[in-house]
Amino acid sequence: MALINVQLFSISICLFAFAFAIYMFIWVKNQPSENVTIKKIGTLIQDGARTFLKREYRVLAWFSSVCAALILLFLPKPLWQGGVSLNVTMCLAYLAGTCISAIAGK
Repeated sequence: MALINVQLFSISICLFAFAFAIYMFIWVKNQPSENVTIKKIGTLIQDGARTFLKREYRVLAWFSSVCAALILLFLPKPLWQGGVSLNVTMCLAYLAGTCISAIAGK
């Protein structure tokens, strides 16, 4: 029972964090920006961040694929010793966490 409470609390905190991030995004977007230089610098920063994230996600995809394959093959015990469903479940949980982390970074 306590584990369920911890999980529900964790999910609630995550949902609150996402809602707050959306609120902050909307608030920043709605701030007036009349200075042309600030707009230009903001655009340059945004382009640089987009380029960085594109490269980072490409590296993350390769790294995650290798880790997922290793998890599938060896955790919690080697695939050839049985327990395929638990290995697959761990692999899918890892990939779900990786995808959610990537979404949070956008």
